[in-house]
Amino acid sequence: MIKCALCNCDSSVGVQCSICGNQLDFNCAGITESGWKRLGADRRAAWKCSSCRPTSPAPTSGKDLISLESILREIQEIKLKLTELPTLIETIKVIKDEILELKASCDFSNAQVEEVAGKLCTVETKILDVEQKQTILESAVGELQTQVFNSEQRSRLNNIEIKGVPQKKDENLFQIIEKISMTVGYNFPKTQINYISRIPTYNSKEKSIIVSFINRYVKEEFIASARRKKIIKTEDLGFQNSSGTTTLEYKRTDTIPRQSFFRWQMTQSERLVFFFSHWDWNEIRMRRRLNVVAGISIDKLNLGVASILNRRTLISSANYLDPWFNRQRDLRIWALGRAGEHNTPYRYRVWRLTRLFPKSLNPEHWHGPRGVHSPRHDICIIHSLDMIYIYSYPPTRYHYAYRTFLNWKHKPLTTDLWFSGSGYEYLQHVYENYKIFYGLVTRDTVEDCSKYIPKWWGKFICFRNLHRYAGVPNGGGLYDRDYITGIGCFEIRYNQDKIMVFTDLRYYMDFVHLQSYIWFGQYYEYAYPQWGIKLGYFFYDSNSNDPGIPWHYVQKDTYPLGKKK
Repeated sequence: MIKCALCNCDSSVGVQCSICGNQLDFNCAGITESGWKRLGADRRAAWKCSSCRPTSPAPTSGKDLISLESILREIQEIKLKLTELPTLIETIKVIKDEILELKASCDFSNAQVEEVAGKLCTVETKILDVEQKQTILESAVGELQTQVFNSEQRSRLNNIEIKGVPQKKDENLFQIIEKISMTVGYNFPKTQINYISRIPTYNSKEKSIIVSFINRYVKEEFIASARRKKIIKTEDLGFQNSSGTTTLEYKRTDTIPRQSFFRWQMTQSERLVFFFSHWDWNEIRMRRRLNVVAGISIDKLNLGVASILNRRTLISSANYLDPWFNRQRDLRIWALGRAGEHNTPYRYRVWRLTRLFPKSLNPEHWHGPRGVHSPRHDICIIHSLDMIYIYSYPPTRYHYAYRTFLNWKHKPLTTDLWFSGSGYEYLQHVYENYKIFYGLVTRDTVEDCSKYIPKWWGKFICFRNLHRYAGVPNGGGLYDRDYITGIGCFEIRYNQDKIMVFTDLRYYMDFVHLQSYIWFGQYYEYAYPQWGIKLGYFFYDSNSNDPGIPWHYVQKDTYPLGKKK
């Protein structure tokens, strides 16, 4: 306990002056308790109260004078050194200016670099565009080359090359061709020849004759007649003193490597419905109905289409087949199969053609130039020499052939009508193969045929061509669901309307069954002698025969290009 010397108050703690020895509390001493504790032991022992602290400076000692002189001297030295300060400042200013110039230069360089980087990006983008355009152009050039090649090949389809005709001075090639046509028994007017000339042959002094026909049918008939003749003497052509007999060689000038002449509209597997629900599956299922359609061709000429009734019978129109009845065995049937694609069909041979009724000789039943077309009873039954590979149920995964069914006689038309088209629907089809497509027929477009066609022409189904299809297909069927009801015949124009006309099969069902029936042993005595004892009582059973043919025998006949001769 202490007593403060200033306020005479008792306090438990305080401070003591090192000079006068008075004890003071913290308030009178002008210090806090925490500040007193932080002073340390030495400073607390030397602490002085406000009365004992000096109020004026103490006299200066000699040692202090010496230190001031040294300080002045040092100040003078510093002053001397500061005489160079303006020069240093100017130098700093120059350096600062140079730094500013360097910064401006760096900014300019950065701007230039950014500009170059932008230009590089633009150049890279243009290069990518150029590469894409180059790819497109290369593809276009390839397509153009293919089109040019196909055009050249198509232009050669009407050409034939004749070898073995001796060359004479001042010869008349038209007269030579006329003599050859008279020799082979097929005469045609000179107007059917586009051009004729001789061309040199590689490694030979002989020059062949190239004849370009305007009409391909004339060319095919000319070649067929020449093949039947086989050997022609040069004396028959008016060449005297010739060495013996010369066999004329008829050679095609087109070299198109084609898998088939027909392709169908492509479909997709039914298994993809879940994964590609955005596809138009109604369209795909309609295209799948085209599996019942087969193509008909001869040599390298596509003629039309037919409908498959079973593994050996097809039905089609007869008018477009009339010119080829004398070459029935040269006709070929193209039905889906092989790789299961829309453009990889099997090829089958034709056994015989049977026109349901003979062609009418009445001019009232004709139309077209010289009455070449007779719509009356325009129905033909085609029997295949090879067994056609047909699925036992409508295929939903791959492109395989299926069969259509004959409609019954008194069945009215429903709303589910469609027909199979063929030919070149668009320009792209010309560059590709002959296309088989489907077309829809609405019930309200069906017309009364008696308004347009004489009744004695036959029985027909007519409807307006509202979708502007290219025309009525040769032999294309008119189907009511899965049943064939009509066969494409012709098209007429009435004012601004196009009327598509189909022969109504419902009136001919009994005759179709009669002509399609193959009598016991008829077919198999020719194609399968060892199995030709009995065929069966129904021509339309597509699953078995009595007796049944072993599968390994049928399989040998389903070559991609038909059975070898």
